[in-house]
Amino acid sequence: MKATYPVTAPELSALITVETGNRTPPPSAPTALTLDADGTTLRWSVATGNVFWLRIYRSKEANFTPGRDTLLTYVYQSTLAFADCEPDFDARPLTGAYYYRITALDRLGNESEPTAAVMVDYR
Repeated sequence: MKATYPVTAPELSALITVETGNRTPPPSAPTALTLDADGTTLRWSVATGNVFWLRIYRSKEANFTPGRDTLLTYVYQSTLAFADCEPDFDARPLTGAYYYRITALDRLGNESEPTAAVMVDYR
């Protein structure tokens, strides 16, 4: 039996890259997540380690666990502030209290522990 991947080969080809080697520990979480004087801009200190992206999570629950259902956006590694001007996950304007947490990721997808949650009150 002969198999090819993908089944459309050689008309359409696929490139598979496998990274090998020691898995490195995930980066540290950003530190000092705070709310700016304007009451809506989040600020933090740089995460350490091999940081490639930061993930920002949002929830209506104070003690939420970051996950796919609360992932708001990615930002580049050197980003140190974020103001949320998007609607909520149900496409409604942001009103009331929302909680934010941030994690750092390396190029291999290793994710740090999340920051403590910070509340933003959209009045």
